[in-house]
Amino acid sequence: MKRAIWMSCILVLAILAYGHVGRAQSQAKMTQQAVDEAAKADKAMNAAYKELMLLLDAEGQEKLKTAQRAWIKFRDAECALAADAARGGSLSPQLHAMESLTLTEARTSQLNAHARVFRK
Repeated sequence: MKRAIWMSCILVLAILAYGHVGRAQSQAKMTQQAVDEAAKADKAMNAAYKELMLLLDAEGQEKLKTAQRAWIKFRDAECALAADAARGGSLSPQLHAMESLTLTEARTSQLNAHARVFRK
């Protein structure tokens, strides 16, 4: 019973946090919309990463590569944890994608902040 209440709360919060996803007609559509949003965020992050790479010398580029690889492992683990709240349910992939979106947008902001520093 507690798990069902918890999953319902997560779904409500997910819909409120991502209102545009909540307008979909089915769970499959909501999940696909969340996956699409996460993919867009990933493209933006990759662009920020490439821009920052151009601003760094060889040593800085190696440090960024190391940091980015570690961050990707962290993101993937966090997404798996978020999805686990609905383990085995149809909501799980949507929770995974939404966590990916949130973390990727935050990482893009970090990369852009680094780029601002190195542009000066």
